[in-house]
Amino acid sequence: LRAEHRKARAGTTPWGDNLQIDGFSFAVFYGPNPKNETKGLKMRQLNRLIVYRKNLVRSNGGFRITAATDVLVEGCEVMQTPAGSIAQNGKPYFVGEDVEGVLLRDNL
Repeated sequence: LRAEHRKARAGTTPWGDNLQIDGFSFAVFYGPNPKNETKGLKMRQLNRLIVYRKNLVRSNGGFRITAATDVLVEGCEVMQTPAGSIAQNGKPYFVGEDVEGVLLRDNL
């Protein structure tokens, strides 16, 4: 995260650089879309019936779900993640507006 040259303390925004997939550890993301379909439509058809259960992120990460249908995130835990180290306003569980049918349950 290159925090050594930042003036901000860890846990404050901005802090370091966002990592690949915007700093999230687990992600359902857009893929190549050579035919230029409507945003996310084609990927939702491919990203279906995904389950994240009892996963642990120990630091600097979270879950990002975009372009998907029927996703379960249950019993997962995100620890020691400064808000500035991931995108989407530092929310450790981010669900995009293009997701249809997601359940977040019993997560910390």
